[in-house]
Amino acid sequence: MIHLDDPASFARQARQIPEIARGMDARKALGHLLDVQEDVKRAALVIEQKRASAPALGVKFPTSRFGKRCEIAATLVAAGVPCPLIKLSHGGFDTHTDQPRRHPRLLGELAQGLAALRKALIQSGDWGRVLISTYSEFGRRAKENGNQGTDHGTAAPHLMMGGQVKGGFAGSQPDLGQLQKNDLIYTTDYRRLYATIEQQWFQMDPNSKVSRGQSPLAILRGKSL
Repeated sequence: MIHLDDPASFARQARQIPEIARGMDARKALGHLLDVQEDVKRAALVIEQKRASAPALGVKFPTSRFGKRCEIAATLVAAGVPCPLIKLSHGGFDTHTDQPRRHPRLLGELAQGLAALRKALIQSGDWGRVLISTYSEFGRRAKENGNQGTDHGTAAPHLMMGGQVKGGFAGSQPDLGQLQKNDLIYTTDYRRLYATIEQQWFQMDPNSKVSRGQSPLAILRGKSL
């Protein structure tokens, strides 16, 4: 996995990695580090070459950090960089305090970034082969905590979008009148999202460590492209 905020900066840093001679007596650990070094340099070269011939997106992206990350993702996809997964982070949702002010801004940044990403990938002809899914390590409690915020909870809504996604609502709305220790009672197991990506998008056999026996959601039109 490669982690980067800026492809150009990543390429510059990769070129600055010093060459280390391989000795006949090099230990296995050193050999692994050398292999990783070469992988980083190769990846940086591929990204540079692909981005140099990338088509113009013709879309104005938001100036937020998340908006810029969406622009980088759209550029990489449109350029044909061979990467099956791209992770975009958008933090700040741990709203224990001041949620009425913070939450609308965060959701606005998410919506604006994803809308621009969708528009760019439609124009580049890649929207049909892209699946976008949100995920989080925690949900939010339904009841306010007294500080105009909410604490960690057991459930949360998630979004999946792409050219092969059927529009609509999957699952059932949780009942706000039926809480468990002030938490929502979830109606759809989150592992069904992973099963959908694993089995229907990537056409992989079920893995007990991924979907844990859960079945995919019926939200994709067909096989991935």
